[in-house]
Amino acid sequence: MCGAQEEYTNEFLDYIEFEDEIEDYPYWLVKCYSTRREAEKCYSRAVELNIPAILFEPLSRDLYYAVALYGDDKKLIEVGVPGIEAYAGQVRVLELLRTHLIVKSNISSNIGEVIAYIKNHKDY
Repeated sequence: MCGAQEEYTNEFLDYIEFEDEIEDYPYWLVKCYSTRREAEKCYSRAVELNIPAILFEPLSRDLYYAVALYGDDKKLIEVGVPGIEAYAGQVRVLELLRTHLIVKSNISSNIGEVIAYIKNHKDY
């Protein structure tokens, strides 16, 4: 194998190992739904699986219902319930606080504690 080719192959293998490692780290996932019923299904499934979840209702008709989930890939994939769109990242959840109302959460019934949980649980 040519020296440059071997170097690229080694970099690729290192990247694959890194990808496997980061699958174990938790992150925020926001799933969007056109109806509250669909969002409730996702939220309920997350609660069944003991995954931290927050159900959001839009302040405007042109926005979607949203469910924010916190966990690693394995847990988040188990939730299923495909949405219209999905976004990853703590920043996306913080943005929802400006455009949506928190309807319920299995994190806490206290909104201040839910917001503190969001801010303290970063993406890794």
